[in-house]
Amino acid sequence: MRKIALYSRSPQPPPKAPAGDSVAAATVAPPSAWRRSLRDRRRSLLTVAGGVCVVAAVLLYGAFAPKAHPITQEDIDAAVLVPA
Repeated sequence: MRKIALYSRSPQPPPKAPAGDSVAAATVAPPSAWRRSLRDRRRSLLTVAGGVCVVAAVLLYGAFAPKAHPITQEDIDAAVLVPA
């Protein structure tokens, strides 16, 4: 029994569009310059956005984290001195 091929290596012709779509496709304006620039720099923009999120998370953590208790001489004496 022959195994059914899941993928074909032969080139497939592109699907033919109905005649009405060719007129509508010709009237579509090309993307503007800023959209092209965003598309070209997508990976860089995602990296910068991730870095901004990390910096914001670190700043928020620093703003809301509990402050360290200042060590006094009494704290040192209580930790070192052992009642005899």
